[in-house]
Order: sequence, then structure tokens, then C-alpha cells
Amino acid sequence: MWGFITQQAEMQLKQQKEKKKADKVVYDSEERAFWRLRRPCHPDFLEQHVQKVDRRLRKATAQGYRNLVERLKFSLKTKPWLKALKASDTMVQWVDERVDYDPFLTVPQPSNPWITDDTNLWTLNTDT
Repeated sequence: MWGFITQQAEMQLKQQKEKKKADKVVYDSEERAFWRLRRPCHPDFLEQHVQKVDRRLRKATAQGYRNLVERLKFSLKTKPWLKALKASDTMVQWVDERVDYDPFLTVPQPSNPWITDDTNLWTLNTDT
């Protein structure tokens, strides 16, 4: 068994030496990414305090979410740095005033019938 393992290691070492430098760099970065994603757990994972584990296992309820929303609303009211700035209100007002002239926010008119074959503009402007 040990002979097989050493033979396999020697074969891998030989293959590694034969690779080009660019291939070695790619292989090294792939291996680092692999271990970054599959990092082993902390050694005292099973020795965590019971209350911490219980807190994570507790299911979220609708009432719990309501309480969370109420706490967040209260914090928005009491903390001035979380309030919306005057600049954002001014920006919203500015956009509301100019929405009719913005081609991204309004429906475009039919194309020019002199340039394209679309006659919808003439149909819309007829005296019927």
C-alpha cells in the first residue's frame, strides 16, 4: 500500500515538473481557490455554547419579523444620520418635474413616417 502511494506521489511530481510556468500558476491558483471555498471547520465547532446553537436553530415567526421592522423604523426616526438627506428630496422633485421630457421614463412617439415605413404618426394626427 505504501509503495503505491509513493509511486503515485513520484508520478505527480514528475508531471508537475513537466508543466509550463503558466500552467503551474493556473494550477496553483485553482488549488488556493479550492481550499478557500472548502475551508475546514473551526476545531471547537462542536464545543460551542448551547444557547448560541439554540438561538440559531430557533425558527423565525411573523411576529418576530414585525418586531424587527418596528425596531428598525424606530432607529430610523431616532438616528439623524440615517434620515434621508435634503439632496435626495430635491432630486426626486427635480425628476418629477422633468419626467415628461425624459425619453427613458415616457412612452416614445411613433417614428417619423418620412424616414420609416411606420404610418402610425399620420394615423394619430388625422382629422377624424
